[in-house]
Amino acid sequence: MDIVDRKERRTFRRLNCNLPLRLIDTKRIALRRGVCCDISANGLGVITKRVMVRKAIVDIWVMLQENQQPIYRQGTIVWQKKIAPAQFRIGIKLESILQNNSI
Repeated sequence: MDIVDRKERRTFRRLNCNLPLRLIDTKRIALRRGVCCDISANGLGVITKRVMVRKAIVDIWVMLQENQQPIYRQGTIVWQKKIAPAQFRIGIKLESILQNNSI
């Protein structure tokens, strides 16, 4: 099957970006630094220097500007791919905001 023929499964459009971030695997207490390379309403594309565990729940702090508070979200690693030596692209599905709020 040709990549061009594959049906797009995304509900939300991705926006390219270049934002530094920190990730912590909540079970392994492993801190990783990386770059958010794209963002959508329900996920992030991230590049890191180290592999992470698929299905791991991660705390995420995205830095929008220097000297500002980072934006915090929690998500789950849904896929990863080695793109270069010591460089991995990771797909993270963000937890719904409503799951954390009682209405």
